[in-house]
Amino acid sequence: ITYDAFVGIVNPYNLPPVMDGPTFVNYVRDYFYELPRANAIRNNQPIPTTRIADNTIFSATELSNIANGTYTDWINLIKRNGISSNQNLSVNGGDEKTNYFISAGYQLYQGTMKAESTKKYTLKAGLDKTLNNTFKAGASMYATFADIHPSSAEAFRSAYRLRPTGSVYNADGSERFFAYESEAQITNPLFEFRNEIRQQQYLHVLPNVYAEASIIKGL
Repeated sequence: ITYDAFVGIVNPYNLPPVMDGPTFVNYVRDYFYELPRANAIRNNQPIPTTRIADNTIFSATELSNIANGTYTDWINLIKRNGISSNQNLSVNGGDEKTNYFISAGYQLYQGTMKAESTKKYTLKAGLDKTLNNTFKAGASMYATFADIHPSSAEAFRSAYRLRPTGSVYNADGSERFFAYESEAQITNPLFEFRNEIRQQQYLHVLPNVYAEASIIKGL
């Protein structure tokens, strides 16, 4: 009887950097301040010196978050440290004329994005029998069942497109569909996980039967 196993941690790496909340706010303010100035210079017009008011740049939710210093790291919201594990149990034995083996395995892979996982179950069995000095026969079988949840590629894309000034939840604790009032296309990535229905399952069975005959000794 043999049992072997390993467990590892799956970490996200090489992620593109994003601005934190205060850096983003200052960037947006500078952008809307410099944009009309650049247009004025290009068109030989008087250069404006008044900064654009925040309430014309940010929505009500964003203004509240900026005032409170509350920002959202959307990438941290959807990523995680996953687990990769593999376990296998096998039994083999026999006598001078008979050999048998059977093994069962379980593999688990949790991706670095929430709701992403793969589970795989394997079963192997075989029997070899020496009938006499001439004939030998045997059979084996290998079966695999996999349950795959690929998660959502849209959640990752949304997390990189949403402003850090948005909110994940409403005041009552429920998830917001849109992170702020001025957003009408990019949804809260948590909704992707709650409503993800993509799933792939498959079962593979590979049987094998053989027979050998040693008619001429040595060949």
